[in-house]
Amino acid sequence: MPGDGAAGGIVCARRIWGRKPRLSDRINFGLHNLIDSMAASGGTSRSVMASGERQGQLWSAAPRDWAEWQEPFCRPLWQDTLSVLGAKPGVRFLDAGCGAGGASVLAAALGSEVTGLDASRALLAIARERLPQSRFVHGDLEQLPFATGHFHAALALPSHPEQ
Repeated sequence: MPGDGAAGGIVCARRIWGRKPRLSDRINFGLHNLIDSMAASGGTSRSVMASGERQGQLWSAAPRDWAEWQEPFCRPLWQDTLSVLGAKPGVRFLDAGCGAGGASVLAAALGSEVTGLDASRALLAIARERLPQSRFVHGDLEQLPFATGHFHAALALPSHPEQ
């Protein structure tokens, strides 16, 4: 159905893999699209919504509530994603749309060198409390301030817009 990202993703995956996708298939497919998009644009993503400022305001409304109540539901997806990405010592990892740093904490625990980016200054403050040794940058997912090829792995779940 047009506009239904999940159903469209399954249909696309069936064409590619000939079966309903496993979580690891969907993660790899989405991450390759993100990384290809970044590379094609010289390290910055295309402007889709031009909404970093607005998203930052919305996500800053109740940052501690998000960290306490919502992040636990995301943890299994983040753990599976980090496993697929091969997060380990020596891996430079970008958590794009890092929020309060939940996935960043998991990646750092696996030994990855973590950089997080988010539009919400309030969520970034929590991320910095959790991982003071990591780098957290205020910015827009649509205009990434990083050089192409700097990161070995990137995660943008569930914050990236459907393409």
